Amino acid sequence: MIHAILSFLTFVLLLGGIAYGTSWIVDNKPTMKVPQENSIENIRVKGDEVSQLDAKDTSLSETKEEIQENVDEKEIDKESMRKEVDLVVLNGGGAVGSAGALAKLFEGVQYANVRASNASSYEYTDISIYFQEGKEEEAKVALEDMQSFDGYLEKKLEIKSAENTDQKGGDIVVIIGE
Repeated sequence: MIHAILSFLTFVLLLGGIAYGTSWIVDNKPTMKVPQENSIENIRVKGDEVSQLDAKDTSLSETKEEIQENVDEKEIDKESMRKEVDLVVLNGGGAVGSAGALAKLFEGVQYANVRASNASSYEYTDISIYFQEGKEEEAKVALEDMQSFDGYLEKKLEIKSAENTDQKGGDIVVIIGE
């Protein structure tokens, strides 16, 4: 019996290795680039078009600066959101103290209004992030933050609209299940 189980596991691991190797080869397959009529290679040869290339490069660098400004603004928005959102962490079936530990992690990334408690039921099976109407973006930020915490990246995390009393205890409610 044990020999059969070990053989089956070896077979599954072998298939998984083959699948992984195949996907790696497909993803890293070298491609051949054929220069187009107005490609950079051709423009460098033609002296008149070099100045056009420089003009294009300038507009690209301006675009990069604009993109960086947008990223900076979103970071500021995330920071202000973390200070304003009401975040509740509930233990709905996890280990004793897990809600408090997760709440401390959220406080560590500058959430100002964080509370930890127990859910009314211990029948939750996953870690879910519930949001009130109009707070979905805040829930997505909380999900990103949780994925940055040690031990949470590999866990199944779901974002859902709040439906019951536990889930409506704050703007965002994180319930830790088994």
